[in-house]
Amino acid sequence: MTTSPARPASRRGWAWVLAAGVMAAAAVRAPGAAGDVRAAAAHLDGLRLAWLGVAVTAQGVALASGTAVQRQLLGAGARLRWRTVFGLVLASTGVARVMPAGPVTGGAWQVREYRRRGAGTGLGPR
Repeated sequence: MTTSPARPASRRGWAWVLAAGVMAAAAVRAPGAAGDVRAAAAHLDGLRLAWLGVAVTAQGVALASGTAVQRQLLGAGARLRWRTVFGLVLASTGVARVMPAGPVTGGAWQVREYRRRGAGTGLGPR
């Protein structure tokens, strides 16, 4: 059994600082998100299930299309399964919706995850 080398103490400290910052940002955002949920729930009395199905299908198509594009861009060097890329696209979309500076945060997280799975820095558009 092999073990990976221990991280330097300074890197571990930054990880805790980053985690604390993310938690603080999420705590600041939570009251606004709760208000959004309450406002959306107030509009549910006129809900038409057929349109809900159309909306859910459209969202699924959008996520599948994003996954297809990501796989095409990664196809030059990294071979990732559809399920893996779909999960990363879905999670990145969630991060982008919840966190402050969401698209930047979600995109940075997604790039880190692709690199962790073997995608090189030379992939994608320049």
